[in-house]
Amino acid sequence: MKKSVRFLTVTLCAVLIMQIIAALVCPMYAQASADVSVIISGSTVNVRAGAGTDYDIILSATRGTEYQYVSQTKDGSGTTWYQIIYSGTKKGWVTGQYSKKLVCDYSDAQTYIDTVSQAYGAVGTQVALIENGKVTSVYNYGYSTKSTSAMTTDTKIRVASLSKIVVAMSAMRMQEQGLVDIDANIGSFWSASVPKAVTLRSLLSHTSTLKELSYVYTREETLAQIISASSYNSGTVGSASVWKYCNYAVGAAGTTLELVLEKNLSDYADEQFFSSLGIEASWHAGAISSGKLATLYYSDGSVARSVVNQATIKPREYGCNTNSFAGGLTISAKDMAKLVAVLANDGTYDGTRYLSEASVSAMEKKLFTASENGGTFSQCMPLRYKANLYGQSELYYHTGNAYGVLSMASYNPTTRCGVVVITTGASANRDSQGVYAVCSKITEFMYESLSYTPPAATEPTTTVTTTTAPTVPEIPAQSISVSEQDISMKLGEEKQLEVAVEPASATDVISFVSSSKCVEVDGNGRLTAVGYGTAVITVSGYETSTTCTVEVVPDIDMTLLGASIRVSDPYGIRFGIQIKKDEVFNNTDIVEYGTLIIGAGTLGSAELELDTKSVLRIPAVNILSEDDAQLTYTGVLIDIPESFFNTNVTARGYLIYKDVDGVERVLYTNTATKNFTQVAQAAYNSYSTIESPSDTQKEIIANLEAILKIETPSQTTQETTATTTTTTESEVTTDEQ
Repeated sequence: MKKSVRFLTVTLCAVLIMQIIAALVCPMYAQASADVSVIISGSTVNVRAGAGTDYDIILSATRGTEYQYVSQTKDGSGTTWYQIIYSGTKKGWVTGQYSKKLVCDYSDAQTYIDTVSQAYGAVGTQVALIENGKVTSVYNYGYSTKSTSAMTTDTKIRVASLSKIVVAMSAMRMQEQGLVDIDANIGSFWSASVPKAVTLRSLLSHTSTLKELSYVYTREETLAQIISASSYNSGTVGSASVWKYCNYAVGAAGTTLELVLEKNLSDYADEQFFSSLGIEASWHAGAISSGKLATLYYSDGSVARSVVNQATIKPREYGCNTNSFAGGLTISAKDMAKLVAVLANDGTYDGTRYLSEASVSAMEKKLFTASENGGTFSQCMPLRYKANLYGQSELYYHTGNAYGVLSMASYNPTTRCGVVVITTGASANRDSQGVYAVCSKITEFMYESLSYTPPAATEPTTTVTTTTAPTVPEIPAQSISVSEQDISMKLGEEKQLEVAVEPASATDVISFVSSSKCVEVDGNGRLTAVGYGTAVITVSGYETSTTCTVEVVPDIDMTLLGASIRVSDPYGIRFGIQIKKDEVFNNTDIVEYGTLIIGAGTLGSAELELDTKSVLRIPAVNILSEDDAQLTYTGVLIDIPESFFNTNVTARGYLIYKDVDGVERVLYTNTATKNFTQVAQAAYNSYSTIESPSDTQKEIIANLEAILKIETPSQTTQETTATTTTTTESEVTTDEQ
């Protein structure tokens, strides 16, 4: 966030005095402001002996490697170079093109999050902060879908293994209700004999000895797996010696819970947690509005799961969702943080109890020490525990990694503070603790920026919000106007809204509000297009206001090419539409595209659109041709009787897409008005000039002459020898526009 500052003229002595006082009063901030490092953002970057590519290469650094910052300069081309310290005391230089300068300024978390996200190549990032047991701040970076829609607080992301936390919370809530015993053999819930003493506790702490089996989708198939001795490794269930992280085990736990409930676990979690907490989430992405879903990207930028793909993931019958529970929870960082805060608060949130203290203690119980990916921790259920991490005396946490999503949720049970980080498309580098570095860096920064206030002896459960009335201006504005009423912007474009206030001497504080998240507006009227859609910008003074409309439309290259005809019975006319498959097209949430056709006389002078009366809407089903660069499809009007050969029809291509608010919008191509005879004549003019036509071309010419009733000797010959066989070129194309 940029802050405006008024500079006062002071003496050098006064400046020095103020700096000394600031350092004495706030030594932590003074030290933190000087904490500057350089983080490598390219996949592999050379460290050189000097500031330029002419200098020798000292070593190669990989993405996510962090070095102490020394200084910076620019080379002859204007490229910034950072001097760094490596291997203790040695110095080298890296280009600013593939590295980021990272400044730990705790007053500006957004800039830090942006910089770390960029350095690790994230497409989008969400961060939620818990202070004193309550979610207080949310930060967003980048896109939910590349170049199409911005990452927002309400964007829902498949959070990978953070899902396991909510499975465990559901199990503990069910135990409180007497529905399950987490230490009972799961065979009792399946009415079957399980070859080992497997319990919900062992499944959720990765000590069940179950192998990482392939998921199946019926209760019968899952039962067959868990009762088979071959599904288990050797060793004693529940012991530290058999610990092995197992996604399938958590899937089996979730399926067992559904079997007991005789309902979908998402429905149960909604009843017990989500609804009361104001959370929209599900283990099945298709249960959430597709307009809120984030596209999932791998670190190479490719799509791991599109919004369209995720929208098909619907809940199956209870007991048939084994593949969902280990990583399928789709939720925002803000909503996930509310669930984490329940644990940090010993089972309560905002005065409401969701779990007993005993249930939270069971999840937090340190069972044994385990190691993975270079990190050592205490295994809990399913949380992990580590002391002295990120400056916290103790920390419970869990991480996730699937389909390009890297995530981390953590909390300090003493301070009741916590952090949730979710990223898409970021590099999966790990830090020395085995935690994904992009999540680790942001989490550590957020904890260090927190200010902890010990709770009062008795905590109030009611939140009181006070609103300060606006100050009455000394000279009220009589009118406010803007330079443009209708504004069109491209994604990523910025534009200054010019505002005129009458009288010019008015002292109103002017405010700007956008009705949609597709357009952001700052306090100075600076517009930024961050997603597709339409926003109404309201510009207000104390007693008067005005509005303007801003539309952000995807710049999809879509063209109606022309018309062709079928020259044998059944006669038809078709219109071809070509779409360029560029980045804008590939990253737009497209619902449907096709062709509109209507009689030109029926249309008259009206605009041909989807809601035009009597229009024929033909969704594209058959793609005529397609490659990586473009696709071409057709809209066909067939069975045209000869009496209608001279009747004009008008055609137009259309494309329906969803904007960032989930509203369906339409793009149109140019229009073309043709009749069957007109296209036949253009085709005949083209084919009849061929000096040595092939047999197929001769047949086409004959058919065209018959349609156009052209009397020629060649036609007579053709008519006496022609057969009713349809040729492969019976649809004749003209490039006439």
